[in-house]
Amino acid sequence: YEINDQWAVGVMVDEPFGADIDYGAGSAFLGGTGATVDSNAITAFTRYKFTDRFSAHGGVVFQSVSAAVPLSGAAFGGLSGYNASFSNDSAFGFMVGAAYEIPDIALRVAFTYHSEIDHTLDTTETAPALGAPPPFGPGIPDATVTSSTSVTTPETFRLDFQSGVAEDTLVFGHIRFSNYSETAVEPTGLGILAGPGTSLTDLEDAFDVSLGIGRRFSEKFAGSLTIGWEEQGEDNQVSALSGINGAVYLAVGGSYQVNDTIELSGGIRYTRFGDATAFTAGNNVAEFDGSDAVSAGLRIQYSF
Repeated sequence: YEINDQWAVGVMVDEPFGADIDYGAGSAFLGGTGATVDSNAITAFTRYKFTDRFSAHGGVVFQSVSAAVPLSGAAFGGLSGYNASFSNDSAFGFMVGAAYEIPDIALRVAFTYHSEIDHTLDTTETAPALGAPPPFGPGIPDATVTSSTSVTTPETFRLDFQSGVAEDTLVFGHIRFSNYSETAVEPTGLGILAGPGTSLTDLEDAFDVSLGIGRRFSEKFAGSLTIGWEEQGEDNQVSALSGINGAVYLAVGGSYQVNDTIELSGGIRYTRFGDATAFTAGNNVAEFDGSDAVSAGLRIQYSF
């Protein structure tokens, strides 16, 4: 919302992280293993223009996270049957950035930093107790440990850019770095069974780069074409709870200005995921290749 020539405010709602993995019952090594991660974030931000070319922006992020992870199958040995449930937790972080623009040529370069956010998740773990050390204890069919797990969601650095290259034609893109290697999930019960410091995650830092071209065909309709590349890690080894290693994608989008206040926009994206080798306890247990996905989105923007 434009308050005046210098100040503007806004609110953004998104799902910054997520996972929905299920190996099903057909795999002897990993059957029954899965992971569900849900997150939501609300960002309230403001922008201040120092001049027509320089501005700064920043705001507060309210983020919630919950998860569930069952481990099953021969690949996990004595951990097969382990199940962890992480209750929803909410916490605050921040975002801050600056931008430079030349309106006459539609040039804009913006840098934005999103802070890491610390969560403490109430955790319930169950596991087969046969042969396990206390507090699981041998002879107990299933034992339960309740505790709290500290998890830090990663900080991100993002550079967005755009520039007019011809009348009604725009080139745009972004570069983003996510510090995933700082994220570890080390619940108490898992540490008892597999050793202190054992994490359910094995994440590496990630880069995401895109480049696109947009074209306004009329006063109301515009379209775009974007290609992108994501890289995570220096090799193709990933956690069994992942199954992908980077990606390349192609997206087609469009927008339609209904009237002075309402704009409809959307697109469709094809993603080809990088081949990956899943491993547990240092052993390769699955190969993933040829994975792909098609996704679509729709946005309704109301300006007032």
